[in-house]
Amino acid sequence: MKCIIGRKLEMTRIFDEQGTATPVTVIAAPKQTVTQVRERAIQVGCEPVKKNVKKAQKGHLKNLPMVSVMRDFKLTDEQTFERGDSWDAGVFEKGEKVTVTGHAKGRGFQGVVKRWGFHGSPASHGHKDQLRMPGSIASRTQGPVAKGKKMGGHMGTNRVSVHNIAVVDINPEAGLLYLKGAIPGARGSVVMVKGLGEMKIEKKEEPKAEVVEEVKNEEPKAEAVEEPKVEEKKEEETKVVEEAKSEVVVEETKEESKS
Repeated sequence: MKCIIGRKLEMTRIFDEQGTATPVTVIAAPKQTVTQVRERAIQVGCEPVKKNVKKAQKGHLKNLPMVSVMRDFKLTDEQTFERGDSWDAGVFEKGEKVTVTGHAKGRGFQGVVKRWGFHGSPASHGHKDQLRMPGSIASRTQGPVAKGKKMGGHMGTNRVSVHNIAVVDINPEAGLLYLKGAIPGARGSVVMVKGLGEMKIEKKEEPKAEVVEEVKNEEPKAEAVEEPKVEEKKEEETKVVEEAKSEVVVEETKEESKS
C-alpha cells in the first residue's frame, strides 16, 4: 500500500513533448512519518510544528518529530510498518493510478435547484409562481415527512473519494505531486492519496546505547613475597653454621692463652 497526506495548493497545466496541455492539481506532500501502528491500520503524520504543541500530543509523538496533521490509513496488504518509518512523494510513479480522498467545498445553505438539480416552475407566461421551489412535500396520508426527502439545506463539506486519478509528475525534492484533473477540496485543504503496491520506506535509526563499564570496588591485592629458593636457604644455613664454629674456635683459643 502506498499512501501520503498532502495539502491542495492550486490547479495549473503541464505541457508534454508534443505540446499537449494536461490540467493538473498540485499537492504539497512533505515527508511522512508513521506515528502509530494499529491492528489493521497505521497513523501517518506530516507538516512539522515547533510551538503550541499540547502535552498529550507531545506524549503521543515521543521520540518523533512534532507534526500538526495526522490521518489513519487502513492496511490493504501484508506490508509491515513500524513506528518512526518515513517516506516522501517519491513512493509514487508517473502514470500510476491513485485514489484521492478529501472534503468537498462548503456551499452553505442551498435550495433544491442547486443542491439536487430541480428545474423549478416554468418561466413562461401563464404560470402563477415562477419560483425555484421544491413543490409539495406531503405524503399520500397525513404524517411526518419521509426521511431522505430532497429539500433545501446545507451543501458541501462531505467526504468525497475520487478513484483512478493519474499521476502526471513528481518532484520529491520540493515535495510536490501533480495529479491529472480536479480533486475534491478547497485550496489549502488536507487530502489523502492512496495507491497500490509496496513502497520503499526509511527505517528509523535508533540511537546506540553507550556501554558503560562498571568499575567494581575491589580490595587491593597484597603483594606476593617471593620465598627464597631451597639452594639459597641451604647456603645461608651453612654460612650461619660456619660463623658459629669460628666463634667457638676463637673462644677456645682465648681460654688456652689465659691458662
